[in-house]
Amino acid sequence: MIDKDSIDFLLEDEYPFIQDYLGYLIEKRLALPEPEKCKIIYYLTQKEESFNLYELEETIRYGEEYCERFKEIFNVISIKKQDLDWEFINIFARLRAFEFLSKNQFRYIKWMGDQQKGISFISNRNNIHVALSLQLSSGIDEFISSFDNSTTKEPSFEYIKGELYSALSNLYKDLNAYCSSQISCQGILFISFGKDYLTTKSHGLPKYLLPKISAVLNTEWFALKDQSEKYKCLANIVMLLGIKGRDIMVYPKLRSSNIVY
Repeated sequence: MIDKDSIDFLLEDEYPFIQDYLGYLIEKRLALPEPEKCKIIYYLTQKEESFNLYELEETIRYGEEYCERFKEIFNVISIKKQDLDWEFINIFARLRAFEFLSKNQFRYIKWMGDQQKGISFISNRNNIHVALSLQLSSGIDEFISSFDNSTTKEPSFEYIKGELYSALSNLYKDLNAYCSSQISCQGILFISFGKDYLTTKSHGLPKYLLPKISAVLNTEWFALKDQSEKYKCLANIVMLLGIKGRDIMVYPKLRSSNIVY
């Protein structure tokens, strides 16, 4: 049985920004069936997981000051259980994309939302206008399990390539259209696998897989850039595959800055 009063006290006492921006949605989710299956409520009942909540708190605190239209990141459409749990995951992915920009010398960050089709954030880095398109993908737990269960042969990386090309198919047309309409604009394709800040399932990939996925991205990047005209506005692909900082893949690496996460 979840103690609602304890959660309310914890939010007010330790996580005031989470309370201000997500308190209403947490309240709604607590009133729906199986609240413990919602990631943020699960973490609020697990004291040993407080670092992840602190990280989320700090991102929201920083975003309130340094991201234009920040409050609109938290807009949701439905409060049904099956939809609201997914809305939380969507919000966390948006916040993680903002954190990526803010920690890597991107300035003048603005959430676009419904202002520009296919564009999640715009910002500026080294005097170059940047547009970021965000896709939230699923299926990463099954992918991780395929490695855990494979004893005879190397499991396939087709899943990673599939998610990359799915994001390109869904977003690049709009990303290219926006960048082409600006002066000196570059595009970032940001793919989250739903493990941003909080997760109740596997936290991320086994460490030994990361170089292999990096090699896949390297191969696919050069295949894309061979089509120089089609993907001329694409400057970086970012994949966030797990909850830990090492689980982010940026290709190619950002110039004149060490990747921070």
